[in-house]
Parts: sequence; structure tokens; C-alpha cells
Amino acid sequence: MILVLVSAAAVVLLSRWKGVAALAGLAVSIAILAVFVLPALILGAPPVPVAAVGAAAIVIASMGLAHGFNVRTGVALTGAVIALRRLYAAGMRVGRDHVAATVNTLVLAYIGAALPLFLILIMSEAPASQSLTTELVAQEVVRSLVGGLGIVAAVPLTTFMAAWVLTRKADAAAA
Repeated sequence: MILVLVSAAAVVLLSRWKGVAALAGLAVSIAILAVFVLPALILGAPPVPVAAVGAAAIVIASMGLAHGFNVRTGVALTGAVIALRRLYAAGMRVGRDHVAATVNTLVLAYIGAALPLFLILIMSEAPASQSLTTELVAQEVVRSLVGGLGIVAAVPLTTFMAAWVLTRKADAAAA
């Protein structure tokens, strides 16, 4: 708590009212995450729309608090949102290619790691239906599938975050 207070004081001392506005924007951002984004994800809502709505709410609040709710801020916000949709679409085109390659690589890596197990199962001459449903094999299958799902889920989220960061950098450079 002391570190939080010292950090906040340093921001306010250095940036004065802009620092207060930035801290207010941070508080609103944390509130949006705590009240909307995290509960929605816990309830199983689709992560990409939740992230998009949460990010838009955070950008509106933080830009408005930091720069004022005026026409100039509105134009910057509109530009950021438009640039975010275009970057996201371009990133997803690349991301889809990466998912196809990475999921295949991940499954092959798991199979390679479990190769001794598969060799033992083949040598046991048990029926495939029996071998594939054993706990050891099921565990490897689940690992592969969960890893693949993690990659599939990560691509749209990381693409969205990268587009968001890049548009923020472009807006900062323009200002």
C-alpha cells in the first residue's frame, strides 16, 4: 500500500492535474476490469467481444479523463477505434496462419514426448479402442487439445492487444 501511495504521489507531483486525471483513468480502468471484464469471463462470455467492449470503455474513460471530454478527444478516440479494427483484422489474417502451424506443431511435440508410451501400446497388441481410452493416452490427448485451445484463444486476444497498443503509440506520437 505504501508503494501505491508513493507512486501515486510521484505521478501527481510530476504531472500535477494531468497526473490526477491519469490516476482517475487508472481507477476507472481497474473498476471496468473488476466489475465487467473479469466477471464476464468467469461467467463464460466470449472473450473477444468482452475484451473489445472493456477496452473501448477503458479508452473512452481514460482519454476523456486525461484530455477532457471534448471534440479533439472525440476525434482522437474515433481514430484509435478505426485504426484498432483495421490492425485487428490484419493481425487476425496473420494469426490464423500461425494457429494452423502452431497447433500442428504442438500436437506433434506432445506425440513426440509421449512416443515411448505409444510404442508400448502398439507392442501390447491390445485393440485400439481399448488402448486409446486408457488414462495415460487420454491424458496426452487432453494435453494436446487444451494446448491447442490455448493457442487458438491466445491469437485473437494477443492480436487485439497488439493492435490496441500500436494505436495508442500512434496516437501518442500524433499528439
